[in-house]
Amino acid sequence: MLVSRRDDPSVVHAIFWPMRKFSTILFAFALGACTSFDREPHVLSESAIRPFADFVAQRTGYFLEPLPKVVVSQDAVQNALTANGYSADGFAHAYYARAERTIYFDHTTFEFADPQWQALLVHELTHHGQELSTRTFRCRGQAEGEAYEIQSAYLVERGERSISATFIDRISRC
Repeated sequence: MLVSRRDDPSVVHAIFWPMRKFSTILFAFALGACTSFDREPHVLSESAIRPFADFVAQRTGYFLEPLPKVVVSQDAVQNALTANGYSADGFAHAYYARAERTIYFDHTTFEFADPQWQALLVHELTHHGQELSTRTFRCRGQAEGEAYEIQSAYLVERGERSISATFIDRISRC
């Protein structure tokens, strides 16, 4: 028998949390991705990346083929940032290395089933599409602004909070 007190939401949470966790793990395994108990460095499969690349292509018109390699590794993120002249201060959770056409994610915090992380993949895939396109930007800020707009659209379509328009406007300035 299931007993729950209305004044103690932790009782209900304790009962339903394992089911939520199981469904998250099942979803992540179905996509061949990382789960909370498997935070080892790895590469995402093309089939895991494809739906997100399709989202970017539909909203931008970019042709994203060939898809980039997506490496989930904290050390790889830091090494790619340093190699490209950026500070590897541990702040960046993801980075698109244009020359390598590779997206790097920090495996210590990456949760593939989390819409926030999926949106970050969409953001980095937008940079990949920008790289493959013939479109030119006056400055790096314009390219970042577009990536944040696509990322925000992805979040909103999934019922998540959008990225602030003020932030996007600020980051888009040249």
